[in-house]
Amino acid sequence: MQSPGSILSMKRPKTPMYPPPSTPPTPQQRQSFTRLLKPISKKRRNILQNPQPLPAAAGDAAIKWKPLNINKSELYLPLTFPTGQTFRWRQTGASQYTGPVGPHLVSLKQLEDNGVGYYCHFTDSEDMARIDLFDFLNMGISLNEMWSEFKASDERFAELALYLEGARVLRQDPLSA
Repeated sequence: MQSPGSILSMKRPKTPMYPPPSTPPTPQQRQSFTRLLKPISKKRRNILQNPQPLPAAAGDAAIKWKPLNINKSELYLPLTFPTGQTFRWRQTGASQYTGPVGPHLVSLKQLEDNGVGYYCHFTDSEDMARIDLFDFLNMGISLNEMWSEFKASDERFAELALYLEGARVLRQDPLSA
């Protein structure tokens, strides 16, 4: 058995605070770095600021929203997206939010009939985008059924539920937020 004094003398050597200096890059290496850093286009583009693709004709300027057949009590966008659940979605219009769903870029909008419409900006398969969107919105759970049970069990929740109708917890990859 080792004595306490011998254990203390077996400490690891301290690591230096800063990494040792490296050799500077050669001019050839510097050239290849600058080539990598050059933007493909000089004009910067943020697809979340104005995600609509450029219309081919002036008549195509309006987005054709496809209904999700979800009412306001199951999904109300202003109570779901700006709550801090996700940071990759941006508000891109009045009651309109745009963000990624897997490999798809999708916009959601609260329609005037209190339903929700979607529009896929960039996707290879619109059917897969819709399936991924339903999974992301956690549509396998009915808020109406769950909330009616909660309202019956807790009168305080019943009071608050009037103001939180359609607030849905999103089902997303925990590392993406």
